[in-house]
Amino acid sequence: MQYIAARALAGTLDPFYRRWTLNATSWFVAIQGDLPSLQWLVESYLPNGRLSAAVYAAAANGHVGILEWLHKFHRERVYWNCIEMCGALDYGHGDAVQWLRVNSPPRPESLKLVVRSAAKTGNLAAVRWLYNDCHAPAEDALVHAQKGGRWETARWILVNCDLAVRRVKWDAAAASVAANGNIEVAQWLYENRSEVDARLAMKEAILHARFEIVVYLHSKGWKSPLSPAQLFVAQAGNWSSG
Repeated sequence: MQYIAARALAGTLDPFYRRWTLNATSWFVAIQGDLPSLQWLVESYLPNGRLSAAVYAAAANGHVGILEWLHKFHRERVYWNCIEMCGALDYGHGDAVQWLRVNSPPRPESLKLVVRSAAKTGNLAAVRWLYNDCHAPAEDALVHAQKGGRWETARWILVNCDLAVRRVKWDAAAASVAANGNIEVAQWLYENRSEVDARLAMKEAILHARFEIVVYLHSKGWKSPLSPAQLFVAQAGNWSSG
């Protein structure tokens, strides 16, 4: 970077190109977690531009050290409290999520996007916090929890959130839960939603060898293609394909 910068002095660059250069370069440097290069870039070469791109890249790649440094030394150059938490949630960086939760909670206008990321990745702790403490809307979160097959999160939203509209594809939910072997959510579905058709769920449970769920569905009156002996073995926890 220094070699190229020596031949393209910042003061000679077109303002729009200079802004693009800072955004693109700080993005790639932050992705790598290269704090020394970022420090040189934003303090020596391009010391006046905005750094929101670097913050998102650092959050999406779990580089808490870069977040801390930018927050401490260049806070005024970043549009904080926006969607940087989306990046941390989307890519499963819990440390970055926790740091942002304390130091950069999302703005009200960003809550819908942030809770969507939390729901679709199944981060139930984040969904709880966003709904209870930040008053994030829950309807969109419910939709994306279902799309992502995050049925524990979807169940929590249904039970605990004030929803204007409750659109749930119950049969698809039951099939996904059965395929994943989540017996607690399966029990909750069949005990609370009488309209659920378990035929697809039974098929998925058998295909994925989720025999605890097969036995449970059989006990609720849904027919299984397994023989009584196979059901007995499955119930005993000693199933063998042979």
